[in-house]
Amino acid sequence: MPIFNIKEVRCIADVIHPYSEAVRLGRVPIVVDNGSSQCRVGWAIDDEPKLVFRNVVAKQRGKKEIEAQVGNDIGNIEVVRWLLKTQFDRDVVTQYDVQEQIFDYAFAHLGIDTHGCVDHPIVITETLCNPNYSRQLMSELLFEGYHVPGIAYGIDSLFSFYRNSHKGDGIIVSCGNQVTHVIPVLEGLPRFEHGRRINVGGSQLTSFMHRLLQLKYPGHFSAITLSRAENFVHEHTYVATNYAEELARWADVDYYEENVHKIQLPFNPLPVVGASSEALKERRQQQIKRLQEMNAKRREEKLAADEEKLRQLCSIREILEDDDEDAFNRALQEFGLTSSNDLLEAISKLKVIIGRTRKKMSNESKEAEFQPSANEEPKTKRLCDELASKSHGDLDSWLGFIRQKRQELLDSKAQRRQRRSDMAKRRTLAAQERMKIISELAADRKKEDNFGQNEDDWQVYKTINREAGDSDSEEEQEKIHELEQILRENDPAFAKENAEIGRAHV
Repeated sequence: MPIFNIKEVRCIADVIHPYSEAVRLGRVPIVVDNGSSQCRVGWAIDDEPKLVFRNVVAKQRGKKEIEAQVGNDIGNIEVVRWLLKTQFDRDVVTQYDVQEQIFDYAFAHLGIDTHGCVDHPIVITETLCNPNYSRQLMSELLFEGYHVPGIAYGIDSLFSFYRNSHKGDGIIVSCGNQVTHVIPVLEGLPRFEHGRRINVGGSQLTSFMHRLLQLKYPGHFSAITLSRAENFVHEHTYVATNYAEELARWADVDYYEENVHKIQLPFNPLPVVGASSEALKERRQQQIKRLQEMNAKRREEKLAADEEKLRQLCSIREILEDDDEDAFNRALQEFGLTSSNDLLEAISKLKVIIGRTRKKMSNESKEAEFQPSANEEPKTKRLCDELASKSHGDLDSWLGFIRQKRQELLDSKAQRRQRRSDMAKRRTLAAQERMKIISELAADRKKEDNFGQNEDDWQVYKTINREAGDSDSEEEQEKIHELEQILRENDPAFAKENAEIGRAHV
């Protein structure tokens, strides 16, 4: 049983054909088969059309008309399907701005270079029983927009009927993209009053095939596109002359196995996820750097705004010192303040905020200066080399030294934790010392509350703060982790001890 491959149809951009002197001077008519699916354009003296392209336009919102893609300029139609526009509503032209773009594309690729006009008669197809209003707008577009000398309208199926030398009786079944027309012909003349229109065409067949395949093969939902479904309809279907007999044949398993078409979808390899750890680390570092730059910029903007507000508040305080109460009260109202105490409190808070922001920015700049580059050795290795460079004799004494350093850091951390715990209890010595400092600060009456503006005040705050020292322990914790990493790599006893502690916690 043969396995069929999908033919991926990739449109090739149309070339601009030469505009010969014979065609130019002879005023050869231009034939336009304006179908709702495809448009065929050529000269009346040729057997084959010069241009065959999809009768659609793709233009993004906000883009200029000259940036629109027309016909075969659209390489992969599935990528821009949501942007596609057509001039047809069913089989009647209603969007004449799109139709004008189609004409521009067709005339330009025929090579017509006459300025301001197309000096050739136009033969153009239209749908059966086209409304007069639609024909009027088409004539207006061609006469006024392109200054053509003449227009002739016709029905493509009748053209084909007469071209194939059928001068007598017959019946025309025209299967289009949107509708199907049935036209009887008696004695060489079409009888439109007996014609019929069926609102089923190629696009409905394609949509039906597309939906059936997606329902039957949900695992290939995205791989079964409208373009591929259209290819299946054109390449792997036929019209049954007797529908009941065909159903009976396909019910037979042997007939099914002999005639069923198996189609292989194209293989799309999965994207390679296994990027190197160095690349991932570098990408992560770039993302962190980008976020740090954004935060720094935002912090600088906020610092500038706070400094400007502080400058304005200080100018209000100067107004108070000049004893201009009316101007002072108006300025307070502008900032939503009610009294001089609120003003002094706002100034004090702003100074504290600005000081903290500047300190944080200074710390970040220092960290950026000492940040290791991509080619620099990891911090743990540097610390290991630094400790190993010191003379500690053999390996055991060196590991003992590292254990001692780690224990000192752990003891320091435990002391801070104990201090915080003691401050939380009422009768401990640390809590009594804290209350004593607070009472002394409360007893010190000042004209204005400027606590926090001096460096000494910050030391007092650290002394009485229950969370004192917690923000300074991050660097210590990092050092502890680095020392533990060295011990895990070089001391089997420590690694075993850590593993037993982890199991006990579990």
